[in-house]
Amino acid sequence: MRRFLIMFGIVLILSLEDSGAPVRTLAATPSSWDSLLAKARAEGSVTVAGPGTVSARRSLTKPFEERFGIRVEYDGSRNSDQRIQIINQRAAGIYQTDLWIAGFGTFEGLDVSSFFEPLEPALLLPDVKDPKIWLNGYLWHDAKDRRIFAHSARLFGGLAVNPQNIKSDAVTSFKDLLKPQYRGKIISDDARVAGVGQGFFTYLYMGKEFGFGPGFIKRLIVDQDLTFTRNSRQAADWVANGRYLLWPAPDTRPVAELMAKGVPIEHRCLEDGQWLSMGSGGVGLFNKAPHPSAAVIFLNWLLSKEGQAHYSEGGDTASRRLDVPAKITPCFVPKAGKNYFWVDKPEALELRKPGGELVQFLKSIYSGN
Repeated sequence: MRRFLIMFGIVLILSLEDSGAPVRTLAATPSSWDSLLAKARAEGSVTVAGPGTVSARRSLTKPFEERFGIRVEYDGSRNSDQRIQIINQRAAGIYQTDLWIAGFGTFEGLDVSSFFEPLEPALLLPDVKDPKIWLNGYLWHDAKDRRIFAHSARLFGGLAVNPQNIKSDAVTSFKDLLKPQYRGKIISDDARVAGVGQGFFTYLYMGKEFGFGPGFIKRLIVDQDLTFTRNSRQAADWVANGRYLLWPAPDTRPVAELMAKGVPIEHRCLEDGQWLSMGSGGVGLFNKAPHPSAAVIFLNWLLSKEGQAHYSEGGDTASRRLDVPAKITPCFVPKAGKNYFWVDKPEALELRKPGGELVQFLKSIYSGN
């Protein structure tokens, strides 16, 4: 860790020296960056844990490898599985991962300060360091201990359906999920573990002002015989082939992948069914990283305009960088200055900790596998 922090300090000081025109892109970098890049190439690779879809994996590997000649060893397993593996490895003194790209909920409950480096010393490129380039400025998991940074966010929720089975006006509110004809025909991401489903049920649990709350959740799970899944690609296939009719708050990535292939599935917006979340758009830099120089290069590339353009397209999300246009459905793009229900706020994260109030409530009414 000491070597890692010393390297940060030296690079940061050098990067702040006035060497002429300001650096705005990765193509125009100071000599200190070149020195760090040489060290990173000598390390040969960087190990990244992140989202598991094919498009996300591709966006976070191939462009970086082609840009810098550094191999990306990528773990695209489910965030909850990554969490278990990382906790177990570090408890055994094994340090295999350099960066972790995941949502705030995945980091919740971890001893973040013992896992991750302070992030600001590693932000080297001027446009990456400029708060004005980010929507509503910097956004941290903990503003007092800045180790996990939110680089992307989008409006989540809505509904995935096969448009051949569900007409556009058939479901206009989450309240329609309780209609008798949908009993046994609704599937949801498992809310007892970190993922999209926890955002959905956090919104319902805290959303009494929208007509939801614990009572609504119980009716949805018990009366409607809701099916939970931890396989989002399978859920998308099942909606497309009609096994299930409705998938509230779907994982956007497998839906987008099937849509791109012409499979009959679509993601619809709902007026009372959307909330702001960073999804998997947080990033932390591990201490005791096996490839510390390559980790810093990857971090700055990820947060650059170039990296965010790749990530937002591959991850089917919107960058928080104001200079990266979103390529998702416009109604899921957050707008500057507008207030949304944010499912990553501290009190919401507290609810869905492994032993939190929401998780315990869900277990009390659903005991399936």
